[in-house]
Amino acid sequence: MMDALKLSEIHLLRDFSGAWRIEAKIGAEQVKPLQLFLEKVREKFVSAKLEIWREKRSLDANAYAWKLMSMIADELTIRGATTTKDEIYLGMLKRYGQGDIVKVRPDKAELILREFPYKEPHEKLYTEKDQYWRVWVGSSNYDTREMSIFINGIIEDAKELGIETATPEELEKLMAAHEARYGKASE
Repeated sequence: MMDALKLSEIHLLRDFSGAWRIEAKIGAEQVKPLQLFLEKVREKFVSAKLEIWREKRSLDANAYAWKLMSMIADELTIRGATTTKDEIYLGMLKRYGQGDIVKVRPDKAELILREFPYKEPHEKLYTEKDQYWRVWVGSSNYDTREMSIFINGIIEDAKELGIETATPEELEKLMAAHEARYGKASE
């Protein structure tokens, strides 16, 4: 198995025998892993799933988000609330994270819902047996744009509690480093 390839300039071509072929441009750093993979699967069929490329968020951005959520949990505990950073994380996912409402057949609920660690019942319509669930995607699966929205929400909550956050200049440096390493935010 091979990690995802970042493809650009993809073309569908027909050769002289009438067979269809795919041609694409890849980065130099992807050549060797692709060659090794192709050597292993020589003369075998392989599967490929094509989807729009989304850059992964930086681990620095993720670490900063968790640092702020820990500080928020500590501040709320000092103020008399009993909360953990994991509870803060779930609250942040609900407010600023990526999610949706899904309709699930009762006979498939267990199978489908085990794929979503962050979920809660949404509503029950008495005229049908299907269930509606609100689900959220964990931040480890966010692209750069989604992570930026998530972190900015956490920053605003931290500021409301009087927690010192990175200066605009520090945030700009973090985002510039992120963009240099991972490219522009996905659309």
